[in-house]
Amino acid sequence: MNDNILHEIKKNNSSQIILDQNEFKQICDKFQLLHQQDMEIKKLLLENENLKNENEKLRTQLYSTPTDSYFSWAIKKITPNPIYWKPDKECTNCTDCNIYLDVIHHCRKCGLCFCGTCSNYRKPVPERGYVDCQRVCKNCYSS
Repeated sequence: MNDNILHEIKKNNSSQIILDQNEFKQICDKFQLLHQQDMEIKKLLLENENLKNENEKLRTQLYSTPTDSYFSWAIKKITPNPIYWKPDKECTNCTDCNIYLDVIHHCRKCGLCFCGTCSNYRKPVPERGYVDCQRVCKNCYSS
């Protein structure tokens, strides 16, 4: 009788071990799948961050090309002005000295319109994406 009970206990334990091994394998498979998905997400996030950085570098290069080159002039003619700039059609007189504007110069920091003399200052404007020195008005140069 004891042998039958012992045999029954061994049988139940071995089937439990087999069940536990199957469950363990399923858990391991799920973990591996989740780990792969996590690695793919991290890779995509890194790629997205790299693309953002590259985009910012290109944007900075576009807006900080030398003003005396034809390429720079052409880019400025086909690229819309930044949204914070006062529209050209509203720029008839210099914001500072009130002289009539034949040539409109926008301050890269505040976006207002100035004559060449009143906007003859240069400094970086990193908050607007300009890491190189850019045309700014006297007020923005001082601040």
